[in-house]
Amino acid sequence: MSKKLSITAVSYLNTVPFVFGLMSMGYKKHFNLSLDIPAECARKMLNNEVDIGLVPVYAVLNKPEYKLFSDYCIGALNDVRTVTLLSNGPLATIKKVYLDNHSKTSANLIKVLAKFYWKMDIEWVTADIEMIKIPLPQGEGMLAIGDKVFDLEQSFEYQIDLAKEWHQFTGLPMVFAVWVTSKELSPVLTEQFCKALAFGVENISLAAKSLNGLKISHDEATHYLTKNISYVLDKPKRDAIALFEHYVNLMNPKE
Repeated sequence: MSKKLSITAVSYLNTVPFVFGLMSMGYKKHFNLSLDIPAECARKMLNNEVDIGLVPVYAVLNKPEYKLFSDYCIGALNDVRTVTLLSNGPLATIKKVYLDNHSKTSANLIKVLAKFYWKMDIEWVTADIEMIKIPLPQGEGMLAIGDKVFDLEQSFEYQIDLAKEWHQFTGLPMVFAVWVTSKELSPVLTEQFCKALAFGVENISLAAKSLNGLKISHDEATHYLTKNISYVLDKPKRDAIALFEHYVNLMNPKE
């Protein structure tokens, strides 16, 4: 009998269709699933603690040993809503930005945008966003990601959606997290896993109905999951990953 696959996935609302699919297909028989912040997903995968991970795309850039696993991801065609630069002044006035320490993908995305698209010099400070006192003074902003944005966005006059900015810059969607593995996995379990992801993505309204304790309404959650998040890892998204890697490498040239 094959051993269970060990899986880590992002613990945000945007992952709910995947979790719903795994649960609905009886995942406990085949998978051990843990839900973690993006940085912890990356740590577990890079330390070989799991077989499969839904990890921030930045974590596996320039690491060919990690193969894309399945045709699904956490992406956005335009506005993503939950990767946002929040401030009380327009973009041109921002001199300092607190970076959410939950994901290096979003932190590097805003740095790429600042350098190559906005043409701005900004002071970056990695922080626990939930510990930052608000309101922020003029000239400061915070990059917030994940479900905390639903609360924070109400406290700021300006919200700059980074996926929308990336799309305006490149004409491509943005990919924030991908399913990857560095192992040769059982074809049977691989097929079961991919079918479970597909089931969840095809039944988002049912997935949203299964939620409790949301910070937003079920209708708003369904809208977010169907309109802001795009799950299919198609060619434009694969092209976007390659282009993001290109800009990251330009920004951080190897010595």
